[in-house]
Amino acid sequence: MKTKIGAIILKEGKILAVRKKKTDVFIIPGGQPNEGETPEETLKRELKEELGVESGCFRLFGTFVAPAMFEAEKIKIAVYSADIDGEPRPCSEIEEICWLGKYWEDEGIKLGSVLGEKVLPQLIEWRFVR
Repeated sequence: MKTKIGAIILKEGKILAVRKKKTDVFIIPGGQPNEGETPEETLKRELKEELGVESGCFRLFGTFVAPAMFEAEKIKIAVYSADIDGEPRPCSEIEEICWLGKYWEDEGIKLGSVLGEKVLPQLIEWRFVR
């Protein structure tokens, strides 16, 4: 089972989601650690590559096992909240970004399993996402 690291980035009651090129599903930003890389180092690298931002102040939100959106097997993903410096923009393999509120379904947006079934419902319940 692959391990991935994901980031929760919040702003004004919304969570940042990304869509990779040639897909129609939004997920949280992040990726797979390089050998010997800590989760924090992975997120710093991935957020710089995918969104062009500096990041820090990571806090573990939770660890989940879920079906992978772009691979045949399940993944284990450690999800951290993260603070960023700079305005995120699509870079590298990211085609589009969006800020999701609790009415994302009304907009017809498709979400990956970790974001749609685990992360976003909890953030809405805790009223971090409105």
